[in-house]
Amino acid sequence: MVADSVTILTDADRLRLRQRYEEEGYCISPPLIHPTTLDRARAAVAAVMAGEYETDVSPIYRNWNPGDAPRSLVKIDLPHLCNRDIQQLVTDPKIGAWAAGVLGAKFVQLWACELIYKFPEAQLEPQRYGVIGWHQDDHFWAHWAGDVFTLWLALLDSYACPVLFGLPSAVGVV
Repeated sequence: MVADSVTILTDADRLRLRQRYEEEGYCISPPLIHPTTLDRARAAVAAVMAGEYETDVSPIYRNWNPGDAPRSLVKIDLPHLCNRDIQQLVTDPKIGAWAAGVLGAKFVQLWACELIYKFPEAQLEPQRYGVIGWHQDDHFWAHWAGDVFTLWLALLDSYACPVLFGLPSAVGVV
């Protein structure tokens, strides 16, 4: 399915997704973002990875720079401040409307954005740095309590739908 327009959630869809979220701590969206927008975001990620910042704003943190040996896991904080196409993707109203609909919230806000990249050829300590198992983010956000969730958007060619994750203290509360 090509996401040419906003995916309309029926009340039954919202209920089903909200139940999944409350019971399992996560749910997966239907396709929401047009392929052209995703293609632009993928190109923008490549530019930010290469150290090219369209807005002339550098990321807050990056653990890898062009010329470094490949790492199993690259992390760049706040890439949406470096590139307008990334900003457009992560602030897309369709994603926010979907998340708010699942959560039963009036609105949602972007608090942080992280670019996480795995080099396919990196073999540097994958057991320590390259494998991210099933987890919840609450221990990473110890200063937050209550109505907090994580939205993961994979930019893979085969899968580019948002996945909504709840923190134990926030599941079903927002």
